[in-house]
Amino acid sequence: MAWWRRKVPAWIVTSIVLVAILWLTLARTPLPETDMPSIPGADKVVHAIMFGGLTLVMCWDWYVSRSRALRRWQASVCALASITIGGAIEIAQGAMGCGRSADIMDFAADAAGALVAMYLVMRRIHSLS
Repeated sequence: MAWWRRKVPAWIVTSIVLVAILWLTLARTPLPETDMPSIPGADKVVHAIMFGGLTLVMCWDWYVSRSRALRRWQASVCALASITIGGAIEIAQGAMGCGRSADIMDFAADAAGALVAMYLVMRRIHSLS
């Protein structure tokens, strides 16, 4: 853990994940088109994974930057930040007018992923205390 704190700047992992999410959600065509049939609801699962992952890396970066155990309120702040970012992205998609649209169900999936990640972090915090 000491190596990680010395070699990797604080919040770099969160920044990288956030940039990737912004690219995937705001770019007109972030990934090449494929002939593979789409699975109904797969988009919502991807949203939940992205924002759950964002919440987890925020918690990780907070823990690493402070070098002490996270508190429950800190995990809640990370989840709230992820949910807020998800909402802002949906609003931006609706306002951009470049083929992307705002979807309340995408936002619900974002929030669900963030809340599940928060629950897992809090469960881990509880098991350590």
